[in-house]
Amino acid sequence: MFMERHYNKGNTISSGHSTHKGKAARKYIVSEIILNGELVGVGIYYDGTDELRAAVVVNDQGQGVEIRNLHDEHYPEAQSDDDLAELWPLYEKLVAK
Repeated sequence: MFMERHYNKGNTISSGHSTHKGKAARKYIVSEIILNGELVGVGIYYDGTDELRAAVVVNDQGQGVEIRNLHDEHYPEAQSDDDLAELWPLYEKLVAK
């Protein structure tokens, strides 16, 4: 049986704005991701929310895995590729053992 993990936002690493064609800019933050008090990944959240845009987190086998928000129609796949390209080096630096 699959148990859903409940990640929490940790310390903010950086912030910025993203603009999509014809859409208003949305502020985002790059944050640590905490599970059971332990740093397990890094993610990009929309500022002021707990809505995760993209993340790289460690799985049960100790490997980094990508999470993408596929429910946000205003978040194109190309943007998630860019986000993940930014997150992987942070994950390697902060989380990977």
